[in-house]
Formats: sequence, structure tokens, C-alpha cells
Amino acid sequence: MLKKIAIIILTLFFVFTPVASAQGNNFSTSPATTQRTELKEKIKEQRDLAKEKFKTRREEFKEKLNEISDQKKQAIITRVDARLASVNEKTTDKLTQALIRLDEVLAKLSDQTATAKANGKDTTKTDAAIIDAEKTIEVAKTAVQAQAGKEYIATITDETGLGEAISSVTKQLRADLKVVFDAAREAKRSVRNVAIELRSLNKIGADQEQATQSATISPSI
Repeated sequence: MLKKIAIIILTLFFVFTPVASAQGNNFSTSPATTQRTELKEKIKEQRDLAKEKFKTRREEFKEKLNEISDQKKQAIITRVDARLASVNEKTTDKLTQALIRLDEVLAKLSDQTATAKANGKDTTKTDAAIIDAEKTIEVAKTAVQAQAGKEYIATITDETGLGEAISSVTKQLRADLKVVFDAAREAKRSVRNVAIELRSLNKIGADQEQATQSATISPSI
């Protein structure tokens, strides 16, 4: 049972590791901005707070783990626990990068919208799309920050319930990551809408729409 769960954890790692890379368009080569630094600092702050918040539970987990007589089961539980933490950390890091890229794309689209407006274009719909994108990106950032502040610690009672305990905490991580991915996908959708609206004005948003597509957020299913 525990070996099967360990395999599931490995699968979870690959399934929920998004690729936040720019393909074909170098739209994120600008130096680090204040906004980017602040976001990363907030993620780090959430993780530091989590370590303190879950300190007692972590110590209890280790005590219960040491009470397990079967050394192989101990080793499996230890590996699974480390993998859960790794999946959450790597996923939130990659989603943070993806949102930073979307911020950069939106900034360029906003500049182009301002140019279009100065040239006499009616940017009402584009302006509204920009406001919506800004809101959805902030919602996604909040979700990622909250996720970074979570830890997944199995509640161990006795050896007979180890499989169920690990399965339960694994399912919780999977469910939580889905919520965060959904928020990030919505942010990506909203930025793409800005590009579409802008392109409908004078087609100058076409390249940025394609750039938005390369900020991959979906899990590799």
C-alpha cells in the first residue's frame, strides 16, 4: 500500500509541475522589477511563517514516525513527506514565475493600448479587459502565496493506518493545487483577452497574444 502511494507521489510531481517558459518570444528579458521582488519576498515570508506555524505538528509527526517499528515503512513515509513538500514548493515557484511573465505581457499590452488611445482609437473595451486582467492576476498571486504557506503533514496514529494517512494528505495537496492552477489559468485567459481586444483595434497585440500562450500554466496531463 505504501509503495503504491510513493509511486502516486512521484506521478503527482510530474503532473503538477507547470512549465513557465517563454518559447519563441523573448518578452520577459527585462531586469527584475520591484513588483517581481515583492512577490518573491511574499512567497518566502509565507514559507517562513508556515515553518513556525507547523513546527509543533512537524515535531509530533517525527515522534510518531520514530515509533514505527518497520524501518522500511519509516523510510517510505519519510520519502513521501519530503516529496509532498518538494511538489508544493516547486509548483508555487513555477506558478510565481508564470504570473510574473503575465504581468510583463500585460504591461506591454497596456503601453500599446495607451499608444492606440493617443492615436485616436476607441480603447474602451481594451481598458476594461486590462482592469479585469489586473484583478485576476492579483487573485492568482494571492492564491499562490496562500499555497506557499501550506504544509502537508500526515496524521499518524498507528502502523495500520499509515496508508490511509498518506493517501489523505496526498489528495489534499492535489485538491489545493488544482485551486491554484485554476486561478492561474484564469489570469492567463484574462491577459489573452486583452491581447485579443487590442488586436481588434489595430492588430499590434498579435505578438503579445502569442507570447501569453507561451506562459504555460496547465499541468502536463
